[in-house]
Amino acid sequence: MEKYIRTGDLISVRRAIACDSMTSDAVALACACLNRHETSVDILKHLLDAGCDPNMPSATGWTPLMFAISNNHLEGCAMLLEAGADTTFTNNLSHSPMNMIHGKPMLQELFRVFNRPRVQ
Repeated sequence: MEKYIRTGDLISVRRAIACDSMTSDAVALACACLNRHETSVDILKHLLDAGCDPNMPSATGWTPLMFAISNNHLEGCAMLLEAGADTTFTNNLSHSPMNMIHGKPMLQELFRVFNRPRVQ
């Protein structure tokens, strides 16, 4: 599945999800957040819709949201936040998404919007 995500092959990602031949949530979501193919947003949506955990850390403690931030993937960050990504989770170096957005005004505004109390 990683190969399909890295190359932006949305059709093969859909097939892999349908066949339940997914790699770990952390690897699949990280690949989608680090790649900037025109299909990366669609792939990320399919992975999240298939039940991938937006808070599953990699071996180094990086969450999909951290990978999206490091790649300045604004749409990916928005999708992960909408899916419930934790902005306070810290990796093995004690970095959190909240301190990773320092100096990135568009991401700071996105986080401000998502961290507002929501009206039920």
